[in-house]
Amino acid sequence: MQLVIGIDIGTTNCKAVIINTAGGILREVRVGYENEDSAAATEQNAAIVLKAVMVVLKKAIALCQAEGQLCAISFSAAMHSILMVDESGNALTPAITWADSRSEGQASRLSAKHESELIYRQTGTPIHPMSPLCKIIWWKEMEPELFKSAYKFISLKEWVWYKLFGTFAIDHSIASATGLFDIYSLSWCPEAMEQAGLKAPQLSTPVSTMYKEILQNEALCREFNIDHSIPFYIGGSDGCMANLGTGVLSTGTAAITIGTSGAVRTTVSKPIYDKDHRLFNYILANDLFISGGPINNGGIILQWFAGNILKEPLKSNGGLDWVDAMASRVSAGAERLIFLPYLLGERAPIWNANARGIFFGLSTNHTDNHMLRAVLEGISYSLKDVMIAIEDVYGPIDTVYASGGFIQSKGWVQILSDVLGKKIMINNKEDASAIGAAYLALFAEGYIKDLNAVKGFIHSLEEIVPDKKNHLLYQQYFKLYRQIYKSAKELYEPLQALPQ
Repeated sequence: MQLVIGIDIGTTNCKAVIINTAGGILREVRVGYENEDSAAATEQNAAIVLKAVMVVLKKAIALCQAEGQLCAISFSAAMHSILMVDESGNALTPAITWADSRSEGQASRLSAKHESELIYRQTGTPIHPMSPLCKIIWWKEMEPELFKSAYKFISLKEWVWYKLFGTFAIDHSIASATGLFDIYSLSWCPEAMEQAGLKAPQLSTPVSTMYKEILQNEALCREFNIDHSIPFYIGGSDGCMANLGTGVLSTGTAAITIGTSGAVRTTVSKPIYDKDHRLFNYILANDLFISGGPINNGGIILQWFAGNILKEPLKSNGGLDWVDAMASRVSAGAERLIFLPYLLGERAPIWNANARGIFFGLSTNHTDNHMLRAVLEGISYSLKDVMIAIEDVYGPIDTVYASGGFIQSKGWVQILSDVLGKKIMINNKEDASAIGAAYLALFAEGYIKDLNAVKGFIHSLEEIVPDKKNHLLYQQYFKLYRQIYKSAKELYEPLQALPQ
């Protein structure tokens, strides 16, 4: 039996799935790691991430060899990470992740420049502290000597690729999320590069998502117990691979992922310019683009609530039955309690790094059950806000395909369906990005002739339909949710200026 491995290098763990050429998922492997957080900084130790990738690869390859014949390996990875390396590929800094907001000032100043309009048009990435473009400008201003000494500015995925193959390459998908890459010419954007103070040789060579290498390093071949014939495909970003992994490849459908963060994405053949700069446009493959918006505040807000309010930290291998139990004790609307979930600032559609969370309407009648339900509803409202932006630009979305850890909570999925007023399909698989990477390898290897064929791989879908009564109620709550943000918007900046 011919098998392929899809690897996803995520924010909190590295995952692998093993699938056969008919798209059947046979086994999964996962290794977790922690980020290094302090104030606005969110960083990852590149060596720890690399070690996790190596462990996952070794385990997945061994499982493949026990069940069949390995024919390809492909990668997915979280977007927006960036680190500096020297000429030997040694990390000079930790990797700054998407959640790091230290470049908020640089992002604000760049947004005010006339060049920002062209940069957004050409790169498809809104100006925001999540963007490697803004992070690099921050480095240039705050660490000028270190900035000058750096040989390359690369993502975690590029660093792993370099450690495996000795070459600096970046796939078009990850590149299109940097804010530095022209998604139309498939080259580094001159206007963005000028703002960053970089030249093209300081970045990796852009390649197709189906670019491949074979492992030449004899020591690694022995460690993995493979020969030089196995192709490694560079793959794409986690968001793009999740759309592929859930079969969201046509108009009228969208993918929603809630893991640590969250996103709403649709797949298009050609991106349409959003005059309000709410949406991103990233490359998948073969003239396919992923358009949508990410939110900062997904499962990490549930983690915050469990650890800091309930004083019962979430376990990485724990289920979410307790979430359903608590939330079900309260009716829709949480008895007039509305939560703005912007604890980590926010990306789409408001792109406001200064935004912060609000419980609005809190009274002595409210318990932790009300607050939890309001948290789930608030995150769902933020996703609805992104969905509206997508529909403004691309037209109605009829069906949503859900993935990520939140699908363990059927109650949360139902709340999201009620808020959106849309049917949600789930297939009880949360590793959609790793699955998408594996599907891409099947396509690159010729086992499927068209990426749309992956739709035939996706079975056993569970359908969640909205409760009409709850949807009508949530429409009123969502309207007020937006008004609360509009009223508070001008207060966030002076709040951040207050002494601690």
